[in-house]
Amino acid sequence: MPVPTAASSAGFAFSDDPVPVFNVLPGAFLLLSPTLVIEAVSNAFLTETLTTRADIVGHSLFDVFPDNPEAPDTHAVSSMRGALLQVLATGTACELPRQRYDVPDPAHPGRFVERHWQPCNTPVLDAEGRVTHILHDAVNVTERVRAEARLGESRAREQSANADADAQRLRLHNILLELPANVATHLGPDHVFGFVNPHYQALFPTRVLRGRAMREALPELVGQGFFRQLDHVYQTGEPFYGTEMETWADFTHTGQLDRRYMSVFFQAQRDDNGVIDGVLNFSYDVTELVVGRQHAEQTRLQVQGLNQELRASNAELEQKVGDRTHALLITLNQLERRGRDLAQALTAEQELGELKSRFVSMASHEFRTPLTVVLTSVELIEDYTTTEQQGQRIKHVQRIRGAVTNLNNILEEFLSVGRIEEGKVESHPANLDLPTLLAETAADVRALLKPGQTIDWQVQ
Repeated sequence: MPVPTAASSAGFAFSDDPVPVFNVLPGAFLLLSPTLVIEAVSNAFLTETLTTRADIVGHSLFDVFPDNPEAPDTHAVSSMRGALLQVLATGTACELPRQRYDVPDPAHPGRFVERHWQPCNTPVLDAEGRVTHILHDAVNVTERVRAEARLGESRAREQSANADADAQRLRLHNILLELPANVATHLGPDHVFGFVNPHYQALFPTRVLRGRAMREALPELVGQGFFRQLDHVYQTGEPFYGTEMETWADFTHTGQLDRRYMSVFFQAQRDDNGVIDGVLNFSYDVTELVVGRQHAEQTRLQVQGLNQELRASNAELEQKVGDRTHALLITLNQLERRGRDLAQALTAEQELGELKSRFVSMASHEFRTPLTVVLTSVELIEDYTTTEQQGQRIKHVQRIRGAVTNLNNILEEFLSVGRIEEGKVESHPANLDLPTLLAETAADVRALLKPGQTIDWQVQ
């Protein structure tokens, strides 16, 4: 093997013993024959390609370093072969662009280790200018490629993050625009209006807010506590939340202050360095809620007063009802006593009626008998016209007298009916002489009988 002894722009000349010098070249070098067989290799090349001198010297370049089947798109072998053939054909150096050319992994046969190179192929010429060898110089730029890839990925992530942030800011901006609340941002210690959403602007439709300090744009709010809280948030970074704050402002731009109730949230805003540069103003109108609650409270108090009046009226009514009930109970007791008295009176009256009925029946019977005797005797006397009938006439006249006397006695008893109503009627004597009474009655009736008629009686 010739040893390079001199160099020119066309190539190298060689001495007889190049190996010791080639092995220690400060770079990854291969010395290839025109048939692309590896004839010498530097120690640095062995280190970069994970190979040994015994494994590659004397072997064809592409047998030792084939394509990685897992990275077919790199076309490493075909690119390198084309460059080497160009050097052989032209006798001039050929520097390739950076490319990926993986090397076999000795720890895992059949697998490859990723490598990226900056290759340069330089021809070695003899005295006649013919190419006798090719000096292959490969600079390992794998870490640089990986760093660039990481940097690219980082930049891509940053760009993606920025795009996402921009999208988020845009979405947030749109949300704040459409949010049914009052949203504004204040910049700097003077609280200059920056962003103002439509709902906030609608509170003051005729005023210009953006670009103006809040004290200048809304001077009527001075003294109501808003600026003091804004200053505190801007100076300390502590958020503020005020509920149902009474707010007096010229909302209609008529010069008249109207009262509204606002729930307010102030949040400090910071720049990229964490320094406070503004305040977020978020508020919403709760006037209807507060007024409604106030009306409800007034109504509750009115209802409470009505309830008290109603309870007093109920107590008075209950007292009256109690008094009336007591009086009614007394009346009912009186009526009950009167009812009992009336029932007793009705019972007495019923008994009296029955007694009257019996008395009338008896009186009727008693009247009928002597009247019958009288009437019959009169009829008989009328028939007695002769002198021999004189005795019969006298007898009948005596009967008439007796019957009339009996009738008179009965009438006396009948006229004494008032004594019956007073309960003074005496019962029939217990020692009634029934046989005598019947004999007298039969005698009276017998005198009235016509010839051939008889009457019989007996006491059992």
